Amino acid sequence: VLKIAEWLEVDPAYLLFGEKNSNKSQDKNKITIDKELLNHALAKISGVIKKTENTDELIHFFTSILDDLSKMEIKSEQLKQVFDLALKSSLFIKRNFASRDIDHEKLRSNKSAS
Repeated sequence: VLKIAEWLEVDPAYLLFGEKNSNKSQDKNKITIDKELLNHALAKISGVIKKTENTDELIHFFTSILDDLSKMEIKSEQLKQVFDLALKSSLFIKRNFASRDIDHEKLRSNKSAS
C-alpha cells in the first residue's frame, strides 16, 4: 500500500480509508509543507529573526502561518504570496502600532464625555 501510495502521490490513508488523514489526533503537531514554500519562508524570515528580541514568539508566529498555509489547496506561487503578505502585514503592524503607548482608558473617557 505504501509503494502504491508513493507512485500515485497520495496519502496511504486515502487508499485504505478514503480519507486524507486517518488519525487526525496525532497529526495536530505536524505540518506537511511544500519544500519550495519552506525554503521561501526561511529565506524571508532569516533576516527578521536576526533583528528581533523575542525569537520564540516570532518562530511560533511563523510556524502558525506555515500551518495555515499547509492546509490551503492553492498553487505554490500563491502560497508564497500569502506568506509574504502575512509577513509584511505583521512587520507593518509591529513597526507602526506595537511601539506606541496608547492610553486606552483616556480614549474611553474622552468618548464617553462627548
